[in-house]
Amino acid sequence: MWEKLSDDGTVHDKDNLYTWANAFTAHVAALNFTSFAGYNDWRLPNVRELQSIVNYQNVNPAVSSASAFNTNCAPGCPATTCSCTASGDYWSSTSSVSDPWNAWYVRFSYGRVDAFGRSDGKSGAAYVRAVRDATASTTTTSTTSTTTSTATSTTVPGSACNNATVIPAGGGTFTATTSGTSTLAGTCGSSGSSPEKVFQWTPSVSGPATIETCGSGTTYDSVLYLRAASCATGAEVQCNDDACANASGLFRASRIMPTVTAGTTYYIVVDGFGGSSGSFALRVTPPGASTTSTTLAGAACGSATVIPAGGGTFTGTTSGTSTLAGTCGISGLAPERVFQWTPTTSGTATIQTCGAGTTYDSVLYVRSPTCTSPEVTNGCNDDACPNASGLFRASKVTPVVAAGQTYFIVVDGYSGSSGSFTLSVTPP
Repeated sequence: MWEKLSDDGTVHDKDNLYTWANAFTAHVAALNFTSFAGYNDWRLPNVRELQSIVNYQNVNPAVSSASAFNTNCAPGCPATTCSCTASGDYWSSTSSVSDPWNAWYVRFSYGRVDAFGRSDGKSGAAYVRAVRDATASTTTTSTTSTTTSTATSTTVPGSACNNATVIPAGGGTFTATTSGTSTLAGTCGSSGSSPEKVFQWTPSVSGPATIETCGSGTTYDSVLYLRAASCATGAEVQCNDDACANASGLFRASRIMPTVTAGTTYYIVVDGFGGSSGSFALRVTPPGASTTSTTLAGAACGSATVIPAGGGTFTGTTSGTSTLAGTCGISGLAPERVFQWTPTTSGTATIQTCGAGTTYDSVLYVRSPTCTSPEVTNGCNDDACPNASGLFRASKVTPVVAAGQTYFIVVDGYSGSSGSFTLSVTPP
């Protein structure tokens, strides 16, 4: 099932451009966050999937005339009444094996498939059309936007299907290394030539789970997929190749967010892309695990609201007059709320106002070590993700934080905007 693109200025607009990393973190993430068309398992297509919709009998765009990819396209048309294709480069999820700074793309002006024709590589801008597996399960939207697992870290040997390692219902963090020969393959990425490790998990609660290999514990290009009922023949629930950064800092680790059913046995397969293998850290967070949602009054610098080291999800409302301004957006006219946070672990944190809980055009920035200090690196953002309107009017920052250092998180507004917000803070 392919995403229809439009010409209406929304997240589906055919003229939206993204870097390769932002194709995952902005476009695909927005579709899954809002459960576009009733699904939250949208992904970036691999290069073979993307090339499959090319029609070499046509040019500008190289798709079939009056097809599902090019019908009634006109300025202002929504995806419900039209379908559009821009005559330019579209990102695939497939990285170049010989040069990981490049990714394969398809040029829909005439159907060219290449990985080396763009001088700026993955840092350049290209178009995006998402896809999902037609046989994947329908999912429901969860009101919980942040989950923080309290499970311990355990080193386990992992195994193939005939000896899958059983992990607790409560999830946790598990480290292992892939080696040997390949016996399985997922539907995303190119994992048929890589060795894999299999883990068996039976959750005790139903709802959205988070399963990932993100972070410095994963040293290679992983592929992650989930099968239900049977390891060898069970239906694949979700599959992901590159969703987040691994130890290299590049988007080479994987994350899936399936909706699971209590009492059902699932098989988590940690695989590799294009023959890749190595050490990994697998984190399994069951539905609702240690999620904190608190309504806070917020405050200005003189009385910042202290939030726990473990982060959580916090709701509030901005009102009154402006006393602060960030370096991004235009926030000098809008009222703000300030929150004080001292993490206990070092690494990359995620701080965001994304989702239906934020009703206005927010601006988000982080300062340290005081409320009036300069912003930290990667510490200011205006529009990174959708808010309640479905438009990209909410904010996300991913600063590198140090354990024991105090940070001040400012939830501000663009050009006088104010309203209700949901602030999610996820520590490293």
